[in-house]
Amino acid sequence: TINSYHYAASQWWAGLSLYAGPGGMNYLPHFAVLFSPFHALPLWLGEVLWRLLSAVTLAGGLWQIIRALFRAAPERPFFWATLTAMPLCMSALRNGNANALFGGVTLLAIAAILERRWWLAAGLMAVLTATKPLGIVLMMLAPLFYAPLRGRLLVALLGLALFPFLFGRPEYVWSQY
Repeated sequence: TINSYHYAASQWWAGLSLYAGPGGMNYLPHFAVLFSPFHALPLWLGEVLWRLLSAVTLAGGLWQIIRALFRAAPERPFFWATLTAMPLCMSALRNGNANALFGGVTLLAIAAILERRWWLAAGLMAVLTATKPLGIVLMMLAPLFYAPLRGRLLVALLGLALFPFLFGRPEYVWSQY
């Protein structure tokens, strides 16, 4: 995370390009803002808390989706899902890769859809897209099958577009888009 996430957060607050440097950033400007609280902490603490957030989000998302699918007795399916999924996620968790967080938020968004919690689903899809641009896929496909999401996702997209402008000069934010 040092040469990518921390670098992007420091570049953001300095008003410099997010897409230059060691490897360039492959995320939207939103990610630099969202990662900033972890960047502001001492390195060891920020790294531990970032990984902890990813692990808790992944486990929580897994629990919510299993609970939505197996309402009567979710414990055993959760055990088996955890046993199957967690080993596959360990490298992302160990390396601090955003994929673990992305997976957890995806599961939370799908669970919200299954529970017909439309505003929560729309908000989670916006967070998903802010975490990784690939989140736009769910944001664009879900309203095709779940009509109650259509208007809500328009609001979420507007909020997503405006979010970085709360944390930077308009001309800088626009240049990073």
